[in-house]
Amino acid sequence: NPVGVAYEIGIASGYGDDTFKPENYCTREEMMVLVAKTFEFLGETVTTADQSSLDRFADAESISWWAKPYTAYLVEEGMVAGTGANFEPQVYMNRASLAVLMAQVYDKVVAMAAEKGVSAEEVVEEIVEEEKADEAVTAADVVAAAKELEEVKASIEKDFLDKISSDVKDNFESRSAEFDQLVKKISDDMSDEDAQKAMVELKEYDELFSDIIDAAAEK
Repeated sequence: NPVGVAYEIGIASGYGDDTFKPENYCTREEMMVLVAKTFEFLGETVTTADQSSLDRFADAESISWWAKPYTAYLVEEGMVAGTGANFEPQVYMNRASLAVLMAQVYDKVVAMAAEKGVSAEEVVEEIVEEEKADEAVTAADVVAAAKELEEVKASIEKDFLDKISSDVKDNFESRSAEFDQLVKKISDDMSDEDAQKAMVELKEYDELFSDIIDAAAEK
């Protein structure tokens, strides 16, 4: 199941209400996140991209905060160029734009493979094997990770909420409630399969909380 694989390796996460909405159209900014997270899975450093690269677009401010670092990475790498003066982040991705983007993605993967002196297929296979070796987690690992993230969440609530924009704050409060529900399901006697799924979700909250702290630090 391709969707299941993408979920397990952290590329696709669905919506905040625990749905995937497979029949929905994909916006341009949503596609940027999916593509950039794929490169992140392949070992690229993505979220530290200079977001000032987005200033070239007249509508840069309309790009959702959660999509900006991923979009900036693809812009810096020359894989996306927007639509004239704008980026149109909430516009649905059309077939022509997707075809151009996939061609750029292919060229990037081939270049990554060439740097290693191997084929693109070998690069992907190598990283998948490394990911499999790293992904084995126990219930104890998940419990410990959840406790650490609870401390981070408490720190955000105490020290950072007054330093972030209202839309980021609203998103944090919504996702924070979901995080609390996830933590309630975590226990020392959960199965290995449930532990693995929980750890994937916790990694998403780790990224979310880190992005919020970074956003507050920029204020």
